[in-house]
Amino acid sequence: MRVAIIGYGAVAGMHARGLRAGGKNVLASVTGPDAAKAEQFAKTYGVGRSGTDMVAGLRDADAAIICSPSQFHYEQAAETLRAGVHALVELPACSSTHQAAQLYDSAKSSRLQLECAHTGRYLAPYVFIGDWIRRGMLGEIQQLIYVRLIEPRSRSWTDDALQIG
Repeated sequence: MRVAIIGYGAVAGMHARGLRAGGKNVLASVTGPDAAKAEQFAKTYGVGRSGTDMVAGLRDADAAIICSPSQFHYEQAAETLRAGVHALVELPACSSTHQAAQLYDSAKSSRLQLECAHTGRYLAPYVFIGDWIRRGMLGEIQQLIYVRLIEPRSRSWTDDALQIG
């Protein structure tokens, strides 16, 4: 499958690593607002094409993974479906039930797959705990509390999920 990645941040990197590890997918393109960052991502992960034009990046793709800042997810998912490309959208996919219904209707009428994902399941603590559960190492789980402390880093965007008020 030829996959376009929309966005080039940490979550996009998780998807790119997973797709490469599977060995059956081709990373067709990566797009985002900064051409230099898209190009660096393409070099790092062996992506065929990079740039700032999302529609151009979708032309050679069977599916797209949308992992840009949250406030762009809905419009990029809608554009991906209009281009006739299956879409996997990082959460949140949209900001209202009306937008969700529009995406659903668009995917259904075009006979395209529209899925949502959250890559938190790939974070090391979840991977370790999942492995321990499968191996029967934990017994019955009564409660699980996980506090994730992330070192703040400079970003070229602001995610609306992080805005207050």
